Amino acid sequence: LITITFIDIDFLIIPDTLSIQGIICGLLWTLLISNHSPDQGNWSILTQHFLASISGYLSYYLFSEFVMLIIRKPGLGIGDAKLAALSGSWLGFSGIEIVTVISVLMAGLFATIFLLSRKLKRGQYIPFGPFMSISILLVWLLGNDFWIRGLGTILWWRYI
Repeated sequence: LITITFIDIDFLIIPDTLSIQGIICGLLWTLLISNHSPDQGNWSILTQHFLASISGYLSYYLFSEFVMLIIRKPGLGIGDAKLAALSGSWLGFSGIEIVTVISVLMAGLFATIFLLSRKLKRGQYIPFGPFMSISILLVWLLGNDFWIRGLGTILWWRYI
């Protein structure tokens, strides 16, 4: 995540090799950890994380395509979609949801501050990967439950 952050800041790209290796490591970690889980079978947890990885990629990719249709500029890069897949492989469905919310909040705060201070120009691209990387690390360290309680009604769809 550190390497991805600095490469995205410098070049506005996230290398496929890092994302794909991260996805594979996440799935292997999930398989290893699931061997010690009394709740579900190994394959059930691995399948959930695999599907979360695919869902993360597809949702970010489709969002980017939707934004492209509306404003003729990409909303997110394909590297961000692959980073979402990495997030899903490590953190599962709830993790992607939380990472997305925290990343959007951080990026929005960053963009607002930098636009107001005129260090960022309207329409200028900002790398989203660093915000995702920080969010992935925070969710990994503190856990989904911590963030679900902490974010409360920001995750309004959970209460429907």
